[in-house]
Amino acid sequence: MNPPSVPPLRHQHAAENLRFVRDTIARAMDFTAVPGLGGVLMRVMARVATTVAGPPADTRTCLGV
Repeated sequence: MNPPSVPPLRHQHAAENLRFVRDTIARAMDFTAVPGLGGVLMRVMARVATTVAGPPADTRTCLGV
């Protein structure tokens, strides 16, 4: 048995949609990428902030830090 054939127009439209999705994902990954040094600096700043803020007893102090 032969599988049902897909009309060329539908196949072309699906290929265009797939190309659009791939391009969009590629652009989004480039935009949101954080270089290695940036990630390390964010981690260091977060650790310093948690040390300065102390235990979460006073919400305003935690938010201020």
